[in-house]
Amino acid sequence: MTDRLLTRQEVADRLGIKARWIQRKCQSGEIPCTRLGPRYIRFTEAQVEQIIAFHADEPKARRRPRPVAPSNVTELKPKTPRGPTRRNRAGA
Repeated sequence: MTDRLLTRQEVADRLGIKARWIQRKCQSGEIPCTRLGPRYIRFTEAQVEQIIAFHADEPKARRRPRPVAPSNVTELKPKTPRGPTRRNRAGA
């Protein structure tokens, strides 16, 4: 076996991210890792390459796109008040 195992801190430094992110993703099973007993997490070079490839191919949108109005809508009408609000009732 010629592959050197990397610690989560070494992987985090290589990827420019926090070691805590590596730990959380490994615990949830979202990234590949090698477990050495219940406490230790290590990574092979191949696993680091898999992490890079997986996250490079799948950029996630940060926010949902705005909904587009249906083409049959020609004008927008303001909402009408439903009734007295708490503020209005307190003054009465």
